[in-house]
Amino acid sequence: MQPAKRYHGKPCKKCGGTERYTSNRTCVPCSRADDTHRRLANPEAARAVRAAWRQANPEASRAATAAWKKANPEADCAQVAKRRASQLQRTPPWADLSAIKAIYLSCPSDHHVDHIVPLQGHTVCGLHVHYNLQHLPARENTRKGNHFEDTP
Repeated sequence: MQPAKRYHGKPCKKCGGTERYTSNRTCVPCSRADDTHRRLANPEAARAVRAAWRQANPEASRAATAAWKKANPEADCAQVAKRRASQLQRTPPWADLSAIKAIYLSCPSDHHVDHIVPLQGHTVCGLHVHYNLQHLPARENTRKGNHFEDTP
């Protein structure tokens, strides 16, 4: 039997909560509030921690994503719709749709069709045209995300 991770002790001086962690005797609600404050104060560090965890635990990350999608179908649909709308807004009238379709159809199964200049990049946004598309191994495309990586 594993020892308890939490216990109820004397009330916290800040919030009055009685639930505490056994490892350091700190108040659970106050610890959570401190963690939230730390994440909000330094979002880049929080993103880096999450990215490192995803890289170290790929199976658990995929399972967590699948569970989130199952528990939040409306939010998942909203994300897909946002991506689709973004793609439609960035497809100019002069785009060669048959060339774009050919690129998607010729994509190998272990690759993704990637926008060289991302449609929703942080510094620059590209167009959904055939010369902005490339086949990229799935792992590399996932690592790249919405970043523009200029090649020399």
